[in-house]
Amino acid sequence: MNAMPIEDMSTTYLEHSMVIHNRFEIPKTEDREMQAGSSGCDLKKPESFRNCHKGDDDVKRILIVEDDMTMNKMLADILHAEGYKAASAHTVAEAQQCFQSASYDLAILDINLPDGSGYEICKMIRKKASTAVIFLTANDLEQDMIKGYELGAADYITKPFPNSVLRHKIKAIFSMLESAGKEPPHKVYDDGQLMIDFSSMQSTLNGNEVVFAPLEYRMLEVFTKNRKILLTRQKLLESLWDSQENYVDEHTLTAAISRIRGKIEKEGTKYIRTVYGMGYMFIGGKAT
Repeated sequence: MNAMPIEDMSTTYLEHSMVIHNRFEIPKTEDREMQAGSSGCDLKKPESFRNCHKGDDDVKRILIVEDDMTMNKMLADILHAEGYKAASAHTVAEAQQCFQSASYDLAILDINLPDGSGYEICKMIRKKASTAVIFLTANDLEQDMIKGYELGAADYITKPFPNSVLRHKIKAIFSMLESAGKEPPHKVYDDGQLMIDFSSMQSTLNGNEVVFAPLEYRMLEVFTKNRKILLTRQKLLESLWDSQENYVDEHTLTAAISRIRGKIEKEGTKYIRTVYGMGYMFIGGKAT
């Protein structure tokens, strides 16, 4: 019988867990302990997940620390389907063993574990590694979230959650880390009249200061990176959805473009052309 594709499964982790439970044999506790041996991150899992710290340096490596074995297995399947390498641990002790024998780009930590908490693991990670952390928990109390962020967590997901949210948050975190780790290829736009420094968020038009809001800077960066290229409204909306999931709607997009035009299109110059029924094009200070 062929395995059901991940995208065909139910969208919430509880429903997905029931599917996983029916598809895979869950080892008994004593079997799991025997399989773990001296390394907590070498637990029973699909062959492609084993020894995930060896080779394939370009593949992102993620450690899942979740004591619910069905949930742990489900998360590993989702990550594997997305092209990541995943290892699993079920306790604080096993997680510590994993970090002693391997390095990881991201750790997904359940807060409540049999021998401690995910907070302990996060503290350990912050002392020894640069691994990003997502807390995964049934608690949605504000103080729990604040504690996680104070310990350096990149994000926090409350159960139950759609699988798509997990995928999106992981991609956003890796994108943010990659951007922070390299010099941005596009920092300043200058056409002789309009100068925009995206790093310092300072701008001038014909030598006079122009003040843009953060959203307007983000929009201008998208436009100036795509000069004379038609950008649909949908493309702009997707480009402006940031890592904190601050969604920009149609009305906000229209209003922001109008404000930008009012600030930079002076004395007959045109920077943003409307292509009716399709979108917008940045043409770079053309005289009208």
